[in-house]
Formats: sequence, C-alpha cells, structure tokens
Amino acid sequence: MDRAHLLRWWTPERDGRPWFYWTRREPSESVGSEDVDEEELDDAVRPIVTWCLDQGWRTTPSCEGHFVGNEEDGIDEALRLLVEDGHRLREGTLTLVDAETEERIRPYIPSWVGPDPRGTRRQAISNNGRGCIGFVPTEGSDWSRIAAPGWVTVRKEGPLVLVLTHARTPEQVAPLWGEVYRKLRSTRR
Repeated sequence: MDRAHLLRWWTPERDGRPWFYWTRREPSESVGSEDVDEEELDDAVRPIVTWCLDQGWRTTPSCEGHFVGNEEDGIDEALRLLVEDGHRLREGTLTLVDAETEERIRPYIPSWVGPDPRGTRRQAISNNGRGCIGFVPTEGSDWSRIAAPGWVTVRKEGPLVLVLTHARTPEQVAPLWGEVYRKLRSTRR
C-alpha cells in the first residue's frame, strides 16, 4: 500500500490467491471508493471500513493481515499463480480489475517480466500478519493517536490516512483491529 494515493491497484480476475498490480493514478483522480461490497471485506476490518464509509469517507482496498506461512501453507500455489499471470499478461489474456472503481482492462504486455519468485517468497513471508486500511477523512484530526509502537503504524499520504497493523500470530489479528476501531472512533470526538 505504499504510495497508495499515487497508484491504482488492480487484481487479476481469476480463481486463487490474488496479487495486486499497479499503475500510476492521474493526479485529478480521487483516492478511494465510496462503495464497497461488504462480503469481500476481511472479517476483522469489515466494521472499520463500513464505519468509515458511514462517515462519508472514501476507503482504499483493505486487508486484515494474512499469514501465508511457507510452502505448506499455500505460498507455492500463490507463486505458481504469479508465474501464470505473467504468461497471460504477455499473451494479453488476463483481465485486471481496478480495486476501487471495478474498471476492467486486459493489458497486452509482450515484454512483461514478473518479480523474482524467490524474492517474492521472502517478501510474502516477511509480510505475514501485516494488515492495512486506507481512508480519506472529510475533516482533519490527529490520526497518530491510533498508532501503537510495534503494533500499529499510521501514515499520512496526501489526502489518505494509512493504518498498518503488525500481528505476530493469527490470533492477534482480530483483537488488534478491534483496538484500532476503538481508537479511531474516539479520535474523532
């Protein structure tokens, strides 16, 4: 989600673990979406995202923070899909969907070179438990009050507030987001 306010995020339209791809956002494009399919939201971030939308705020694609683990836990399958995506991008047969607008494109990139699978494996495992939500508030506030050293990081990127969590076990994900939700609601007062 780095530089999220500068980028458009695209997911492949296919079965299996999605990967995000990005293109640059036009400076005139607004950040985030005002309409989200609640069924597609992870359980731990659903209350926060829907609350933000109730405030009239736009939100970016959000993730509660998953644990891909190692090859026994699905990372090999995810990497296989990444390689398959690369073949389809070179053929022009992979449809990508804008995560905010639902716009669909089918890029044809014959020179596409995907990321190194070994580096991607290391990055995916190091990202275990890292969740993120982004929202564009309609008023200013000191959003840093949501932060908690070692657990929750808050960054302001242009109009966007990014909240990143760092759970260390799957059991910590829901309580951590619950605390973020509590602090977020109290920060607005």
